[in-house]
This record gives sequence, C-alpha cells and structure tokens, in this order.
Amino acid sequence: HEKEIVDFFSKNKINPRFNIQCDNSGPSISYESYFSFLKATTAYWFNTHRAIIRPQPVCHYIEQFGKRRVAPLCSQVKSCAEIYLAVNGNLNCWTCGRFANIENFFLGSLKEFSLEEIWGLKMPQIFNEIPQNIRCKDIKCKFWSICGGGCLLQAFVDSEENRRLFCYHQYDFLNWLENFLFEVVL
Repeated sequence: HEKEIVDFFSKNKINPRFNIQCDNSGPSISYESYFSFLKATTAYWFNTHRAIIRPQPVCHYIEQFGKRRVAPLCSQVKSCAEIYLAVNGNLNCWTCGRFANIENFFLGSLKEFSLEEIWGLKMPQIFNEIPQNIRCKDIKCKFWSICGGGCLLQAFVDSEENRRLFCYHQYDFLNWLENFLFEVVL
C-alpha cells in the first residue's frame, strides 16, 4: 500500500519515519518485507512527492550517500540516547520508539520522574549496558558508514540469524537505492 501511505502523508504534510517495531522476541515483520516496502515506497515518493515530505530513514540514507547531514538522525551508534525519547500515551518513556515495550529499555514514567531524571540519569545508564561486541564490525562493507553496524535494538533482541538477515536485506536495499539514485540523476 505504498502509494496510499505516501499519498496520505504527503496530503497532510507529515514527515513519516518507517521503522520496524520489535519486542523481546524480535521484529514484527520480516526484514525482507520491510526493505521491499522501503524500495517501493522510495521509488513512488521520489517520483511523486519528494518536494512535499521527507520520509525517514529514506532521506537519511540519501543524505548519507551525499555525505551531508541536514538534521541529527539515527546513526545507529549510541546516538539514540542523545537525540530520541519516545513517550507513549501513559507517559511511559523509552529511548526511540523502536525500544518501546521492551522491558530492559523502559526509562520510567513522567508520572514518577521528571524529564531531567529520565534523560540525564536513566538514559545513559541503559546505553552503557548494551553489549557492543555483538554488532557488525565489517568496516570493509561499502555501506558500513551508512548503517554504523546496525541498530542497537537489533543487537539486543535479534538472534544472530536475524541480524544476518537484516544486514543482507539492508545491503540489498542500499545497493538498490544507490543504483536508483544514479539512474535518476543521469
């Protein structure tokens, strides 16, 4: 439904962020389905509404290809603790919406703690506890500078097989995007 989705956000001038939601057992949809959706969405958006909305993470990837960062976005290297805070309707806080409902990343409730306490005290503590050794370190990969070794959430909740699948499908998407952009520019 990429046309319907992009048309909706464009009509309402809302910049969406297309993320995979996860829980303690892993991703809610397959990585293959997610990146297939991103390909179809990117192609449709680029050819119809690119002057109106800026969907993420697509614009982030495009900016990375051009090596220009317009706004601080997820670099997938601990930056979520510096630029994201997700708050649900019950005033419960997580770092980034992708971490929502994962018990280990619950920062607290704004009913009990101030933003200062949540942001300044709890957030850094949680991120210092994430094992960095299970993230991708293949800096020879031509897209490593764009993905940064993968999302911290995936390093925490995904199995090794799921992380491998994510890497494969993200690489395929970025390769497709690079070729798509090259064709459009020429």
